[in-house]
Amino acid sequence: MRGRHPSPSVDEYWADQLGVTVERLGRPGVALVHEGRGGFEGYSGVLFFRRGETLIVSAPPDLARSIEASLSALSPDAVEDLQLLRSVVGIEPERVVGPVFQAFVTPGRFSPPSAAHPVRLEDARTVESHLRRACTEEEWEVSGLSGVRTPVAAVREGDMIVAAAGARERAPRVVDPCVLTHPGHRGRGLGREVVACVTATALDQGDLVVYQTLRSNRGAVAIARGLGFVEYATGVAFRLAPGRAEGSR
Repeated sequence: MRGRHPSPSVDEYWADQLGVTVERLGRPGVALVHEGRGGFEGYSGVLFFRRGETLIVSAPPDLARSIEASLSALSPDAVEDLQLLRSVVGIEPERVVGPVFQAFVTPGRFSPPSAAHPVRLEDARTVESHLRRACTEEEWEVSGLSGVRTPVAAVREGDMIVAAAGARERAPRVVDPCVLTHPGHRGRGLGREVVACVTATALDQGDLVVYQTLRSNRGAVAIARGLGFVEYATGVAFRLAPGRAEGSR
């Protein structure tokens, strides 16, 4: 790790992503920013990010001006009210993503399971050739495995890869585990084992490990909680078709 920059804290990471200070991220109330930096730079849509008693709303500049007039109707609890958020956005979205479970883990909280199945490293393309055809296209997309780096932690049974997890880079020194299990092999703890392998490697390298999945994906949320991940925030994203935010309302 000599010569590498230290990983950010989870507060520093999210503050940078959202385009706010760490102090503002921890201050109760609602704040509007004209789109974030990092992973949200140039994002065509509106993000609602709730942490405790704080709600950060990130929107493109043209749309932010009209959203600002509706901020008085919002509280941090509004992130659970999709109908209210739709009315605030004021434009029919191309897609709504969320509510999203956002979490992180530290070395002191990480609780890996006892290994019950041998986990080996595989090339990402090999994993895709096995699991993508076994799952629906939506499952493959939601898993995030298409964006992970090689090698990928995987469990094989015979010649078949039945579970895999990889590390997706979110920012320098920040990764999140992506996981998918073959439909015929779910409920056996395989996903938890491969995510544990990826998480352990990242923590050993000194990286910040975050975790995100749809709150409705109970299996993925259970994997995170079982490994010691702590919930950090809840997010909802309203994706807009390119150009929709311009000249809105």
